[in-house]
Amino acid sequence: MDIINWLIELFKRDVFTAISNVSAIAGLIISFFVLIRVKRIERNYTFRIRVPALSQGLYDQAQRLINHLNDYQNEIQGIREVLAESRVYLESLQEKVNRDTRKPVKVLLNEIYRYSESHEQLNHLSYPKSFLYRIGLYHLRHAGLEELKGENKRDDIYRIYLNLLALKRKLDIGQEDRRLD
Repeated sequence: MDIINWLIELFKRDVFTAISNVSAIAGLIISFFVLIRVKRIERNYTFRIRVPALSQGLYDQAQRLINHLNDYQNEIQGIREVLAESRVYLESLQEKVNRDTRKPVKVLLNEIYRYSESHEQLNHLSYPKSFLYRIGLYHLRHAGLEELKGENKRDDIYRIYLNLLALKRKLDIGQEDRRLD
């Protein structure tokens, strides 16, 4: 009799342990899915609240950029300021959008960085030949420097302007799609 009671007690303990282990694993899995879902809800909420203002800010930056582009030679400093402000908008936007929209934001950021870096390189061309040669910019002094300062830069700015408008349109479409969800 004692052995039977002992086996029944052991069986109850092992079943209870097995059930508690399964419950703990199930709770962990459910917690993980809830965490993912809460993150999606947070991102969707942030998108709906914050992205319209960022989208309008990008549109305003695009309009300022095209106004400065009309007088490119005299407005280079203004263009650089607009691009710096646009970069801030884009970096903030990059955190709030989904993967499909994040790629055009990243491409546009890269274009702005590329323009800014090449513009900085052109400003340093007044340094001595030995310094320019050491940092790899000496060839710019002799190979089409005016081309880098002129129309190519203007075309780069215009391409950034068009990409800003395209991104704003993509954000507007994304907002409409999320309203339907």
